[in-house]
Amino acid sequence: MIDSGLRLSELIRLEVSDCYIEQSYIKVKGKGDKERIVPIGTFSQKAILKYLNFLRPQPALDSIKNLLLCSDGKPITKETIKSMVVRLSKMVDIHRLHPHLCRHTFSTRYLMVGGNLFTLQSILGHTSLEMVRNYSHLAASHATLKHKQLSPIDNLMLGK
Repeated sequence: MIDSGLRLSELIRLEVSDCYIEQSYIKVKGKGDKERIVPIGTFSQKAILKYLNFLRPQPALDSIKNLLLCSDGKPITKETIKSMVVRLSKMVDIHRLHPHLCRHTFSTRYLMVGGNLFTLQSILGHTSLEMVRNYSHLAASHATLKHKQLSPIDNLMLGK
């Protein structure tokens, strides 16, 4: 979720046939069953391949096409993911961690490293640019803080 900005509901609905690992994207069914293409990074590609080849249980029924399955071969649920995130938050001592925070983190980080609002809007599946503008404010705050550390003139004048 943090590499792609997927919503929790989109993650659990992903099917094996939605994963285009070699092409570095997944096909996501978002709100209103609208399909969109979401790029994935190398780490996620490798993780999905490892999961598919070594860790994914056999589906309980032939009709189950979901990518993510519980150990009993049934599709993973929202509650399962939420409880995994709760356990993870305790392990890493991040108290505010929840699935939707991964989407926010993806969005903010995407803009901080140079992504643009229009591409972010497409990746997230938002119909309006207004929804993604919120993330640009967070990225701008980060840029301001970074500039204080990296200001060429400040560093020159302070002998850094």
